[in-house]
Amino acid sequence: FPSHDIVGTGKTYSTIQAAINAAQDDYNGTILVDPGTYNEELSFRLVFPGSTVDFAGTLRSSISGQKVIVDGTGKSTGAVDVNAQKSVSNTGGKGIYFEDFIFQNWNSSTNIILLDPTAPYASDRPPIGFTKCIFKNSTATAISYFLGTSTYESYCDRCLFLNVGTCIENASQYTRLKNCIFVPNSNNAVITQNGTTFYTIIENCSAYVAITGSIDAISAKNVYNTVVVNNSNSSYRDWE
Repeated sequence: FPSHDIVGTGKTYSTIQAAINAAQDDYNGTILVDPGTYNEELSFRLVFPGSTVDFAGTLRSSISGQKVIVDGTGKSTGAVDVNAQKSVSNTGGKGIYFEDFIFQNWNSSTNIILLDPTAPYASDRPPIGFTKCIFKNSTATAISYFLGTSTYESYCDRCLFLNVGTCIENASQYTRLKNCIFVPNSNNAVITQNGTTFYTIIENCSAYVAITGSIDAISAKNVYNTVVVNNSNSSYRDWE
């Protein structure tokens, strides 16, 4: 299945990464990806201002309601790696956004989604967003270093996390999870915080966990209209 870069050229590409590379220096584009299964590892490089930019914008299925599957079978790194170097502040909320994607079969030595933890300031980090996406059947952490900014949140909206490692690891300031369902593997958390004074918001979500011991299912300061069910007989803390 070809992936389509519709920004400017209308050309088609045989891999998603080829479309990302062809969209270099596009700060607000859209790549439409035909539904199907892609055995790929996707890499994004963002440098501000735009001396080296593969792509910043939205990747979505070309057919509404049909999913693009990024499959990790046989892969040694993660599905998506965002490397955000910088020289000035990331103005304009330049980031990466996925709609109608499935990420599946990623192993425990990887993170399915890894955001750059080395950007020196919170305002430098590119936001990332997921809408109607599914993370499933993986021993890997689903999203690591899930960080946003005071102006541009990182978010998951109407997403499903099913049989994965920790769903969200090292969440920090300006992260919002809404209308999501979380079913991590046994003894894995829904969300862990990077620090205790930040502003992760969880609203209208459901979490089904199987936790023993003192693991926190949810570590976040702002939890609203959210149900956590523990399928283990052990005591645990749902959030702090």
